[in-house]
Amino acid sequence: MRIPLGNEGEHARKVLGFPEDYLMPCFIGMGKAAANAKMIRQKEISVESRIHKNIW
Repeated sequence: MRIPLGNEGEHARKVLGFPEDYLMPCFIGMGKAAANAKMIRQKEISVESRIHKNIW
């Protein structure tokens, strides 16, 4: 799932033909990666270091 960037929202409107007063807040990508697609490695994080209790 991803948020449309740049002109992706308008491109989707043109391709899919949904009304001007509708907004696509996100896209769900479906399909199969190309044989030569670059696989991005997920950054490893510690969940414990990301959880804040009683602080910002």
